[in-house]
Amino acid sequence: MPAISKFDVTFRRLWNREPRTLKIQTLEMLKKGEYYYLRPTWNTRLGEQYPVNRDERFGVARETKWADALWRGLFAPDKVDAATFAEWIFQFSPSERRIASMLFDALDVYDDQRVMMELAKAFDRLPLAVKRDAAFVGLGHTAKSGHSLIYDFRKGIARLPEYQALYRGREKLIFRSLAEFKMEVRGLPRPASFVFVDDFIGTGGQASDFITWYFKDDGFDFLRESNVYLMVLAGFERAISTVETVLRSKIGGSHSCAVLSARLLTEEDRAFSHASPIWRDDAEADRAMTWAKELGQELLTTDPARDEGGGPLYKPAEDALGWRDCQALIAFPHNIPSDTLPIFWSRGLRGGKPWVPLCERSD
Repeated sequence: MPAISKFDVTFRRLWNREPRTLKIQTLEMLKKGEYYYLRPTWNTRLGEQYPVNRDERFGVARETKWADALWRGLFAPDKVDAATFAEWIFQFSPSERRIASMLFDALDVYDDQRVMMELAKAFDRLPLAVKRDAAFVGLGHTAKSGHSLIYDFRKGIARLPEYQALYRGREKLIFRSLAEFKMEVRGLPRPASFVFVDDFIGTGGQASDFITWYFKDDGFDFLRESNVYLMVLAGFERAISTVETVLRSKIGGSHSCAVLSARLLTEEDRAFSHASPIWRDDAEADRAMTWAKELGQELLTTDPARDEGGGPLYKPAEDALGWRDCQALIAFPHNIPSDTLPIFWSRGLRGGKPWVPLCERSD
């Protein structure tokens, strides 16, 4: 019989224990980015399928998704830098890191390029008649995410042929604050359509509040006689329907309105939904939710964010899984929504120690 080739492979241990490196022989050469998941044979329960290389003292397990997420976070960062990830993940006890890594794997982290592309995708869904005579404004006050997105939106659509034909040379008329139209600065004409831009609709509450506020202000009464649209990067289907209902109730009958989301989220996209592909079964999803809720409550109890009156911005019992139990798993380069699980963004305390967030949040 021909001799079986074996390859010497040196592994770096992901856990903070000695020895930090292991050297074994394998029957195949690993490529860059591939790995074996190893556990000592004494830690293998009878009957489990961990094939053992009898020349070594290790069982080689099937690749696991959470281990892959942990490895990528530490050694091949594609969401946040490795140092930030390491500081965040090692706050969890060893028994918690599996759940934390699975949630991290499911966290959808946008980069600047994707933000521009997704905003252009939402723009593409606007009716041509709206595009031809519209102004694009950020939703909410000037410190909110909608205003910071206007520049990214402009860059995202600047590559489109429509931009050259419709907006080139007219940018000062197209990209303005709503207050300029309220005051009729320099006598600039008002467009037939107003398109608000924001990043995320989680529960629909904040977007509905801003829309209601605009239409209550007598200075913005021109909105009632305009076409009004809201474009977002992502949003939950049910919440988008809620916001659209509020918007329709404000607009004159002869005008059009809609909420357009580049990415439409469903119940399956909530972190602990029984329809989520993250978990093996409902029981695992429920256990993970209980753990995340307890930790979220602890963090939010001491979170320093304050509302306009100086009181706590978050309610630990209601927001432990994201604002009003949203259970979102999404982050943007300019901010991470409070709808996302607080374990990713809170700056509260755990066990009396400051929690280091994975993503910085600006309230």
